[in-house]
Amino acid sequence: MCRAGRCHSVLRLVCLGEQSHTGKELLHVLRQEIESWLSPRKLKIGNMVTNNRKKMVLALRQGGLSHAPCMAHVFNLFVKRFLKFSTHLQDILKMARKLCMHFSHLYTAKHTLLELQRQNSIPQHRLIYDISTRWNSTLHMLDRLYEQKKAINDFLMIQADRRTPLCNFNVSQWQLMCDTCHLLRPFEEAT
Repeated sequence: MCRAGRCHSVLRLVCLGEQSHTGKELLHVLRQEIESWLSPRKLKIGNMVTNNRKKMVLALRQGGLSHAPCMAHVFNLFVKRFLKFSTHLQDILKMARKLCMHFSHLYTAKHTLLELQRQNSIPQHRLIYDISTRWNSTLHMLDRLYEQKKAINDFLMIQADRRTPLCNFNVSQWQLMCDTCHLLRPFEEAT
């Protein structure tokens, strides 16, 4: 019979301060933690799960310690790179941010969107503006925009006669927005 159980733990978080640290300094701190936590309990160290910073990986290598990259960090780097280098997606994100900013700053725009949500039986949710340091906020922004597609398109039609149109998502851009959300959701769930 096989039993599954918890086989990992976080021993302690150590703040090393703001200054830059060498691999040697990092290894020294790691060895202190190993000595204070594992050695007295006669436990052996397995893998050290860390981000992929060169100095940390170097410190582990110098100390003969096994390194396992943090998958949440790997996913974060991968998704940020995807969002940054996809040209078509950058155009959509630029328009999405402009649109979200418009609705967050203008009461009349918020009120009109709310009315269009009611008319179209769409959930009465506010639009979400993303934060550059959190890629999943970009997912939430695109997801919310897609949820509100009908109300947003109606609003943009009303605003079409303006001298400087706000923006206008075409069919392929809406589809790319939907596909991007579908692609990113598993990464958010995994992290």
